[in-house]
Amino acid sequence: MALAIDWQIEAVEVAGNSTQPSLAFSPSGQPAIAYHSSQNDGLRFAEKQVDGSWGISTVDNVNGDISPSLAFRFSEPAISYWGSSEIGSNGKEIRYAFRRGHPGWTIETVTPKAHRSSLAIGPSHQPGMSYGVPGTGPGTGLIFARSVAPLTWVGNVADPDEDAGFECELAFTPSGQPAIAYLFDAHDLIKYAVFNGSQWTLEDIGANSSNDSLSLRSLAFTPAGEPAICYEQSIEGSSRTVVNFAVRRSGSWNREMIATGHSGCLAFSLAGEPAISYIDSISESVKYALFTDRSSQHFTVEPTGKTPDGNWFGTFVLTSLAFSASGQPAIGYYDRYNATIRYAIGTAYQQGMLKALFY
Repeated sequence: MALAIDWQIEAVEVAGNSTQPSLAFSPSGQPAIAYHSSQNDGLRFAEKQVDGSWGISTVDNVNGDISPSLAFRFSEPAISYWGSSEIGSNGKEIRYAFRRGHPGWTIETVTPKAHRSSLAIGPSHQPGMSYGVPGTGPGTGLIFARSVAPLTWVGNVADPDEDAGFECELAFTPSGQPAIAYLFDAHDLIKYAVFNGSQWTLEDIGANSSNDSLSLRSLAFTPAGEPAICYEQSIEGSSRTVVNFAVRRSGSWNREMIATGHSGCLAFSLAGEPAISYIDSISESVKYALFTDRSSQHFTVEPTGKTPDGNWFGTFVLTSLAFSASGQPAIGYYDRYNATIRYAIGTAYQQGMLKALFY
């Protein structure tokens, strides 16, 4: 019998123009989303309350593409993001916001000029961040930084090449070491850097076979501790974009195309199965792909269309995937027509049986 998923979908907030939302679950099991809202002129943080409503606050007043990255440190949220609207070849200021008891936020400047950042919390609860600093000389290239004291971040160069780190994703290995997947030479090559306790090891994941453009989406680890990434490939000479999955097995990287689509995000289920949320380019719907026994099932989360009263919803962009403590897949994304941040959580069951929580 095939697996089926019921999706509970709700609007979080009308945000106006928005950028990539970042979804994570708090230690208490509540979903939370960081995103930009042009309507509220800032970085917003939404956390679901026990009564089912969303508690929403402005973290920082900042305009434009801020690319937030959300994680939880102990029981409190932390976010890395661009802290200014101006961008050029030298990047923008990177900020770090964390909450010490509701509702106040503390904001720190991590570095004055960098490309997009990615935040993760290490095994000792120490915040870590990756970002690319353009230019040549000391302190440039792909950087891994740790917060060692209030207002003090110490950076370590993972890859000193000036072309490293245009986009990057940070995660900690099962043994607790930092690892970074990153774009090299803008959109031409994806690489992987992992720290072994004394030095960084660099690997090529894959280069373009043509002049296609690559975009990095997420990094996660298999139950066996192998790195896996989700990335996009824009096909040269066409408007076609595909979502790809790559995993390292026995020392080599295996890559495969998942779907014609964009806005992919990778996470592993509690059973250790890779899963990817994405936007289907043909139907313009939000979709969820789950891989079991080396095959995949693709589920429609929310299609673009009309409500019974004739109101449009969709098209959708910018997905972020995470799993709840009970194993339910959850996706944050943006409804472009209604300028709304949306949230979906799925309950899986076997078709032909009474619906029950599968995970």
